[in-house]
Amino acid sequence: MNRLLLACGVLAASVGSLAAQPERLRDGPPAPKGSEPIELVFLRDQGPVVLRLHVLAGGQPVHVGWQQYLERWFDYLDRHNRGALGDKDLQGAPNAGSMRILAAQGGFFPFRGGSLTLRDFGKTSEQTITKDEFIGYYQKNGVAPIQMTAAPTETTARVNDALFKKLDTNGDGKLSQAEVQAAKSLAADLDVNDDELVSAQELAPGTAPTGGRTVVSQRGQMLAAPAQGTSYFHLSGDTARVQLAFLLLARYDVDANKHVSRKEIGLDQASFQRLDANSDGTLDLAELARVPKHAPSVELIAHLRAGNQSGNRAGNQPPVAAVSTGSLPAQAVRVAGDQAAVALGDADIVVQNQDAFPGRPVANQFAFIAQQLRAADTKKRGYVELKDLDSPQLQFVRQLFPILDRDEDGKLTDKETQAYLALQGQAREAFVSFSVQEQGRNWLQLFDANRDGQLGPRELMTAWRRLQAHDRNSDAAIDAQELPLQFRVVLNPAVNQQFVVAGRGMFGPRPASAAYPPQAPLWFKKMDRNADGDVSRHEFLGARADFDRIDQNGDGLIDAGEAAAATRQE
Repeated sequence: MNRLLLACGVLAASVGSLAAQPERLRDGPPAPKGSEPIELVFLRDQGPVVLRLHVLAGGQPVHVGWQQYLERWFDYLDRHNRGALGDKDLQGAPNAGSMRILAAQGGFFPFRGGSLTLRDFGKTSEQTITKDEFIGYYQKNGVAPIQMTAAPTETTARVNDALFKKLDTNGDGKLSQAEVQAAKSLAADLDVNDDELVSAQELAPGTAPTGGRTVVSQRGQMLAAPAQGTSYFHLSGDTARVQLAFLLLARYDVDANKHVSRKEIGLDQASFQRLDANSDGTLDLAELARVPKHAPSVELIAHLRAGNQSGNRAGNQPPVAAVSTGSLPAQAVRVAGDQAAVALGDADIVVQNQDAFPGRPVANQFAFIAQQLRAADTKKRGYVELKDLDSPQLQFVRQLFPILDRDEDGKLTDKETQAYLALQGQAREAFVSFSVQEQGRNWLQLFDANRDGQLGPRELMTAWRRLQAHDRNSDAAIDAQELPLQFRVVLNPAVNQQFVVAGRGMFGPRPASAAYPPQAPLWFKKMDRNADGDVSRHEFLGARADFDRIDQNGDGLIDAGEAAAATRQE
């Protein structure tokens, strides 16, 4: 026990020195100023890799907007402009639990024990708090601008097993080239709705779709999100680096000698040497704590819209952009639309920015409060007094009167009501959530190349091309242990509802349309009825001879390039 405590002490000291020396990007521009990225360590077969995801909202780090939001709360509560808040000023201010409700739902009811009091700051009712103390309270109580939530309940195991069983025709537990190439007949056998796509329900009848949603809050409580999965770890502070070091030792110390060699951890020579501070050829706990700083890493930036209502993104920035791949090859990262795919041979990591979807619904769950107050203004004076709220159906809003009447003149105006409700609603622009879903060694995800939740003709036709790269023992067949570990990181802005969309996946909704290249002609888009990016013979409305002429490579599908070439020739 003493040795363990001593190791932790030394390790913590080492971690503290690392925190004072922030890492700069190796290949690309420096990280956005003031950014505090999401840091995830993925434990691949060939060693750990670090993902840093910088989140910008309206062109600035989300942490900046979060602090500005708390400052707006303080200024609103400081009704006498004293630069300090007393117990009465704190009426209606969300405590830590209520602020989490705001982050998840966009509103809370302050008279149900959810308001701050000076007791929350360890002070008496005669004292006051400053703006720094007000903001510090939330920081100390874990109300961070970026919250990790429970991963989507999008279990693909049943569908994955069904796909494998249908393809493994000889029952040897692996898929050969011939078996994979025979997958193109799946659509003919399983396509019940005749859309030329194989869905999860068609692969495994009875599979209940979840709509791609995950519960973020239930009855006002944030779900507990594990910082550690089977093969990933969320770095949420210096203490987490200590935990990570022990996790790395348990994962990679094959010979159980309390040290990790380069062969065991699978890192390249340069990365290992950066970690091996004492040059003894192995990594101890203190050196393993330096993995987030020196291991291979990928840096991405996610841009959130300037506002949920407008749908405009600051500076027309892309949803996801690659900043640096460090010592990893540049081609390891592919960005398309709202997703960045990191392909590392033994691990595939998909990062999706769900804020890219336009027209996200934002419900105003407290609109009825303003409506009831307007209805209570029977004399049309533009305000209500406490005596106007005596009827039984108005007792709910009556309790809000002293909170909303910020100038304390006994007259509650619509402007005062809207100011408080709008301040609550602005929480959805100040908070961000993310989740990490482990999908294991999954056949399904490799077949579903565009991750749209269904298997199209081209995906089935080209599946072996993607799988062949994972034939590690060169036996012309793939077993599950040769597949890469697969992860999905989903980023969500806070929204005014209990549920947030958490990814399309095999159970999620189909996108409204395919991401067509600019040269795709209009006729091609209209004929592509299943929006899979190709036009099949079944979809083509012209003569068979015309189809064969346009299908230059004779694969039975017309892609956007072939359609554009045919259009130019006419």
